[in-house]
Order: sequence, then structure tokens, then C-alpha cells
Amino acid sequence: MPYIMIQTNAKIDAVRSQEIASQISSFAAKQLSKPESVVMTAIEANTAMTFGGSAAPAAYVEVKSIGFPAAKAAEHSAAFCGFLEKELGLPKNRVFIEFTDIKGALWGYNGGTC
Repeated sequence: MPYIMIQTNAKIDAVRSQEIASQISSFAAKQLSKPESVVMTAIEANTAMTFGGSAAPAAYVEVKSIGFPAAKAAEHSAAFCGFLEKELGLPKNRVFIEFTDIKGALWGYNGGTC
């Protein structure tokens, strides 16, 4: 049950935001080896944000998933940063990513937990 939230100060219109949300959904499913039917994505674009004291384009990304393997965090960081650089033009050194391994008992879904 991965959840990917991208907060960025990049100027992205509503149509492009929806396109990116769809693209990151299929990308994350493949990257995290999860079925896309349980992937949720969200984008908050045009957000007031600074990184290193600069308002240049940057992003904060949350990747939460049941059973997230800490041993693969660096590999996933490279992949997600590469995606953001390619699709949004965000330099890799202007992206923070928070990876969280969620316990299934603490992840609500479909009226229950996982």
C-alpha cells in the first residue's frame, strides 16, 4: 500500500499535476514491486518552499509503504530523484525524500487494516 506525496515549489498547472500523479503511480508500483491498484499518489505544486535558503525549484517527497526495505533506500532515492529530474526538471540535490516502513496493522484500508 504505497503512498507517495510530492510537495514542490515548481510551477505546475492542474493538468500537468494530474499527469505526474498518474506517472508516479505506475513508476512507484514498478520501483517498489507493488500492484498499482494499491498505490496512492498526491502532488502539492506551487508550494511556498525554500531549500538551503533558496526558493529555486525543490521538492520534499514522502514514500510510505508496508514492508519498505531500508536496505534499498539509496537505490529508491536514486530512482525517485531521477524521475523528478526527468519529469519536473528538479535537480537531484534539491530533493529530500522521506522513506517510511509502515506496519500493516497501522495502515487503514477498505474499512480495516492491512
